[in-house]
Amino acid sequence: MTRTKKNRLRVELRNVGIPLWQSPLLSTIPNVRHGFTTRMGGVSTGPFQSLNLSLSVGDNPDAVYENRRRLAQTLDLDPQLICLQRQVHGADVVETPKQRGDALVCGDAFITNSVNVPVLVGVADCVPILVAARDGSVVAAIHAGWRGAVAGVIEATIRHMIAQHNTAARDLIAAIGPSIGPCCFEVGDEVAAQFPDECVNQSRAKPHVDLARYVRDTLVSTGVGIDLIDSADVCTQCRQDVCFSHRGSGGIAGRMVGIIVKTA
Repeated sequence: MTRTKKNRLRVELRNVGIPLWQSPLLSTIPNVRHGFTTRMGGVSTGPFQSLNLSLSVGDNPDAVYENRRRLAQTLDLDPQLICLQRQVHGADVVETPKQRGDALVCGDAFITNSVNVPVLVGVADCVPILVAARDGSVVAAIHAGWRGAVAGVIEATIRHMIAQHNTAARDLIAAIGPSIGPCCFEVGDEVAAQFPDECVNQSRAKPHVDLARYVRDTLVSTGVGIDLIDSADVCTQCRQDVCFSHRGSGGIAGRMVGIIVKTA
């Protein structure tokens, strides 16, 4: 696969002060709002401190709903539309359901062309990807763990956007959020064998995979332009001061989200 250019995401404080990583490229689309949350700015405590957005990790639901309210206020959305579907590390692509609520549908990529209806994915090491057509006509959020990535969730999402929403890969803009980095993503030989050599570091005691690079290269292979991909280039395990990390916390962690919405 071809090495792609890394464009850095920036952090901005919006409205009520919830920090968001935002893509300079996606920010050029006037009728699209988006962001990747950090773990900062909420009210959760303990291992979920402070902006956990998932109801399924053992956090106090009242705290989660308050965290979601703050995110919704930041992006000027209805708080009831901030919900997470059941992600299974697969390649299923789902058009956002009209009925909203947590875990109502199962999938790892969510697409919509509806106005003021956000699509979002929850992460705590896996790669969140946000995609939008340059004209803002359709948006998508993708959850890419290593299993989903090699299963083709990215390719399936781009194909769906092209086939069902009258767009072209060359007219898509993508942003890759914080995820576990090649510094920390240690895997077994059987997992490393599923990735191209250029995404695997074999110089250490066990292989380490550069999952974000694999995601970037996959986007390019689908036809998304190299210069139309932003990347946070932040390791969630290294930066547990600002990120949740499932691996880094021993399996007890909150969830950040990548969220994107088409506006009028």
